[in-house]
Amino acid sequence: MIVKNEEQIIRIISECKTKHSELLECEDVELKEFGSINALHNSKELAEEICALSNKNGGVVIVGIRDGSSVTGSSWATQLVGFEKEDIIEIEQRIKGKLKPSLDLTVKYYEFEGKNYLAIHAPQRRDTLVSTSSGKVCIRDGRSSRPMSPEEIQQSVSKLNNYDWSADIITGLDHSCFDEVSLEEAYQEYCTKKKYDEEGKPNQQAFLEAIGATSNGSILKSGVLFLGKEAIIREWLGVFEYRFTWKTRAGKLLINDVWDSNLWLSIKRAKRQFSACNTEHEITFKSKKYKCKTLDEVAFHEGFMNALVHRDYTKEGMVVVDFDTT
Repeated sequence: MIVKNEEQIIRIISECKTKHSELLECEDVELKEFGSINALHNSKELAEEICALSNKNGGVVIVGIRDGSSVTGSSWATQLVGFEKEDIIEIEQRIKGKLKPSLDLTVKYYEFEGKNYLAIHAPQRRDTLVSTSSGKVCIRDGRSSRPMSPEEIQQSVSKLNNYDWSADIITGLDHSCFDEVSLEEAYQEYCTKKKYDEEGKPNQQAFLEAIGATSNGSILKSGVLFLGKEAIIREWLGVFEYRFTWKTRAGKLLINDVWDSNLWLSIKRAKRQFSACNTEHEITFKSKKYKCKTLDEVAFHEGFMNALVHRDYTKEGMVVVDFDTT
């Protein structure tokens, strides 16, 4: 997942033209200059910075910005040196190898005025503390990073048990992040089940608050996951995929449907695929004939919902339904 969107990244880079780079660093932004890709890979300090950001509130390291203390006069634009373009997958893997446990980093290049800048997004990981491979645990402290004291480590670990990933606010998003069809369908179904008449029906903003998709108007991760647009989910939360396969005992594949979407649409899609392969049979009991399905639809709904509700969304992955028939 990304911590800051493209507009925010470009704005930070642009401001380096007129300000000392240190003034643009904060609790969730670190600016770095590396002379080459090898210098980046060999840097121990980079892993410590990423570790520190993750153990605080998450943040981004932007590579390609020179330290303002080396600027002569007020020629701040000379801070924009850029960074060579290399394989982002290799960069991600090399950095992850210096962290314990592995962090769900996102590495992206951004272009500004003809130069490339590398942004390393380090999301907050609140199920565990992150350390460097050498065992160093760091924390972000204002504009800088430092090792955590034993007391800070103990206090941070004690807070992990109460963390609710879904309740995190995603700053920078508004209601346009929701898929219009999903939102309208969920809203109408909610009003129907609550038996609201037209006069007593809440508006969509109140509905989103009621189901925990927003908090005081701010967008929560749970809301994006449940009703968000596919691109927004991938950009801000990660890649959560779903697969439904139907194959015979002989190994013939009849359905192999793979997708990534919000939970509302994914539940509907999985149930639609289930209905397509859940064949109907006729049985005779005490001289009477009855029609029944191979599997119970309510039981499938319950099982699929459990798989969605109880999975760990701090990690990317896939929920799979395998349907086998004779």
